[in-house]
Amino acid sequence: MNKKASTLKVEPGKILRVYSREEAANFARQWMEVFGKDKQGANMKAYL
Repeated sequence: MNKKASTLKVEPGKILRVYSREEAANFARQWMEVFGKDKQGANMKAYL
């Protein structure tokens, strides 16, 4: 069965929430703890 190639379309949308500088920094820190550890990719053990 042949599948039609899907196209991803990214465009501006409605802003759902604005985070404070502190909240954004916290999200970035948590993200880096999981996905940026030693720049080796995802560290799922730390995430779970």
